Amino acid sequence: MVNASHYVLHKIKVAGPGAVGAVVTFARDICHGALSTSKLLVMVAGCTALLATGVLVSSEEARSMVEARISPPATVATAEPEASADGDTSGDRARVPAVDPQQKRIAQYLARRYRVADGAVRLLVATAYQIGSEKNLDPLLILSVV
Repeated sequence: MVNASHYVLHKIKVAGPGAVGAVVTFARDICHGALSTSKLLVMVAGCTALLATGVLVSSEEARSMVEARISPPATVATAEPEASADGDTSGDRARVPAVDPQQKRIAQYLARRYRVADGAVRLLVATAYQIGSEKNLDPLLILSVV
């Protein structure tokens, strides 16, 4: 490409006023070179990402390290319902993972649909049901917004 640009610049000097075609060719060569370079950079980035994913999937140590970084604290998933002043825990039942069959079905659907861990989705569904009952909102509306 360097030789082509030198050739075009030499032709512009020699050609004089009819050099518009040479300038267009020069600009077209520059655009094609920039496009080829950007395609190469995207390809290298994609191959690097695939290689990193392959290493992550094949290495148990790397996978456990990533899981340790992204997993929620264990204290959130094991929250116990608190008893109210009259001893009724039905309003706080949604703090633990879903016990209601409808909540279980919703959690299973969401976990399958979005390929998320079942325990995390159960906690999310239970929280949506709890907030829905506190604020007089449909829990499915809360889940659909989330």
